[in-house]
Amino acid sequence: MNEAKIILISSQKDIAADITREWILEPTQIYKIGRGRDSKADIDLSFDPSVSRLHAEIWFEDDSWWIKDSSSYGTKINGEKILKDEKSKLKFDDEIIFGNRTKLAIIPYSRDCNRFKEFWIEIEVAKSLNYALLHNGFPFIEKVVLRHSGRNKTEPFKLNLRLENYLDKTYEISCLSSGESFILKPNFKMDPQILEKQVEASVSFLKIFIDGVLAIEKEVKILACNEWSKEDNPYHRTSLASFALPSHPYIEQVVAETKITSMVKENNDKLMNINVREQICKPLFGYFQEQWHFNYVNEPISFETDSQRIRLPHQVLSDWNNRRGAGTCIDLSLLFAACLENAGFEPILLIFEIKPGLWHVIVGHRAIDHHIAEPLLNDKTQIEEAFIIDPTGFARNLTFEEAHVEALNILKNDKFIYGVDIGAARRYRILPLPFSGQPKESTTAIEADRKAKELAEEIGKETGYKVYSPAHILLSLLLIGDGFTREIFKRTGLDIDKSKKIIYSGLKKVKPRVKMENLKSSEHYDSVFALALDIAKKEGSPFIFEKHIFFALLEVGSSALDKAINLLGTNKEALKEKAYALLRIKPFFEGEKSFFGSISSLE
Repeated sequence: MNEAKIILISSQKDIAADITREWILEPTQIYKIGRGRDSKADIDLSFDPSVSRLHAEIWFEDDSWWIKDSSSYGTKINGEKILKDEKSKLKFDDEIIFGNRTKLAIIPYSRDCNRFKEFWIEIEVAKSLNYALLHNGFPFIEKVVLRHSGRNKTEPFKLNLRLENYLDKTYEISCLSSGESFILKPNFKMDPQILEKQVEASVSFLKIFIDGVLAIEKEVKILACNEWSKEDNPYHRTSLASFALPSHPYIEQVVAETKITSMVKENNDKLMNINVREQICKPLFGYFQEQWHFNYVNEPISFETDSQRIRLPHQVLSDWNNRRGAGTCIDLSLLFAACLENAGFEPILLIFEIKPGLWHVIVGHRAIDHHIAEPLLNDKTQIEEAFIIDPTGFARNLTFEEAHVEALNILKNDKFIYGVDIGAARRYRILPLPFSGQPKESTTAIEADRKAKELAEEIGKETGYKVYSPAHILLSLLLIGDGFTREIFKRTGLDIDKSKKIIYSGLKKVKPRVKMENLKSSEHYDSVFALALDIAKKEGSPFIFEKHIFFALLEVGSSALDKAINLLGTNKEALKEKAYALLRIKPFFEGEKSFFGSISSLE
């Protein structure tokens, strides 16, 4: 609450058209409100004789704006008269009456405002809109204020908020008396899916209409789906936590390989000790430093300077086979933080300005009771007891100790912008983003599709029925390897070889009325892969794995598949129960060879 504005709402006295109606308040200056040039008033209300020559002063002190009355006719804040010669604290949207006729309001400097006919209309809106903001249910438009500055009561009217292609909302407003204000805090929720396919930043305009006439408009940047806003806005800042994806399959694989989860559990009662937390972080840092080769790169191509594209884990760890990756400081910090969170830590992200306009991100963990923590950190004192590390160190051949010392130097010497406590953010329901984009088919998915069609062709040559169905997909999953489907069958008590023979035999019993020459798809075949893609996407997976196809099979309403499963002596619910139980024990990553096994077949 530093810079502010004062706006003239109304007066019972006539106000000439050329009278100043808006004043900018700088926190370094004391402002005099009065009447007449001789008074040297900064806010001149000479049109109103009930205003004293030196009526009041406004100034900034102790992070707040204050007012002191020194007049004959007094001053009121929101209808309550304040004591003369004693300072009173102001807050934004307070309405101040000087004398007994003239009303002004103090509002944030950042709030856009415009005079329209007999209204002051003000909007408090984010400068940019991105998927993370909507995903967390944060308000895009925080406040709309209408202040009636006319002398006469209005008729009822309509207020319309419109953001082209994204929003169109109309409100019915009843009559407003002279000087009366109407404050709207829109409670609508925008569906984040409208931004899911936003691949490049674009510009739109928030427009506000009164009875169909444009009253004010504000430029809004629509960011790409994986783009983070650097805007000085608490909602955008806090939503940075959403870009840490602890359940991403690549993160689960890293944590499994480093075995840091067991270290966290073994030392759970000692995590308040900074040395214990340091020793748990060390293997993770060493894993990336010793087993991977990273390019420390510039931010992904974007046309914006006040936002940045974020690389998600599968984009940072882009070449898993050869253990090569790339990322900026924020990419690598989010990767490191996601791994810590997956293992049971509650990490913090800390942002510093190391050069004018150049920010740098490091990661830490605080020894505090996180249940009372706030997500947004605004002061260095909030991180004095944190263990901190610069994750870019493993991309720059620094040792763990050197990366820790570098982080300490940044904390000591550079300007702290803000931090985000990810654990606290989760308790405030600021959740990880779902995977942004279309998951690709894993080798298993491709092979299952090929094998199902091959089986339909093979059986069709004998039966004349050449239709590939969900039952062919189930059989193909049992044939192509020791993956997820076979594991579920074993846990359900089904013999794999016997199950294959039963399904194969059942498919051979299907006879067409007329022999078919060409292969074709059944009604539900394509639905299985479409649903598998949707399941993978909601999970945040970059690939469609065998488990996604298996769950899709259990959801699709195919009578042929139901019959095949019943012939095995089981049902979909029993298979589903075993599948969920298995995933609770070991989250299934690749789905082809083993749990947390090789991912050499990924594309």
